[in-house]
Amino acid sequence: RENLITDLEKSFVTKNANEWIDLMLAEGIPAGPILDYPQAFESEHGKHRQMKIEIDHPLEGKVPNIGFAVKMQGTPQQVRRHPPLLGEHTQEVLEEAGFTSAQIESLRTQGAFAA
Repeated sequence: RENLITDLEKSFVTKNANEWIDLMLAEGIPAGPILDYPQAFESEHGKHRQMKIEIDHPLEGKVPNIGFAVKMQGTPQQVRRHPPLLGEHTQEVLEEAGFTSAQIESLRTQGAFAA
């Protein structure tokens, strides 16, 4: 495996990414660049798919986020909640897990969780 990687690296440095992509596509091999988040957000495809969205946050204002990958006609993407604050849903989650209010308060006073 190490020998194969070494041989491939020697070959790959002979052309840039776009040249390799063009060669592969010409041979019928699906290929495309691997983009980081900023590149993906600014790409034609990323913009068309609305992959960068902003979410209102109660402390930070508008924060950038990744848009919804699945788009369905008649059901537009919608952010229903802001990213949670530390401990914002602790009570709710523990109640759903079966803890009583008294047990949750006891855990809180013992410092088991913040807020």
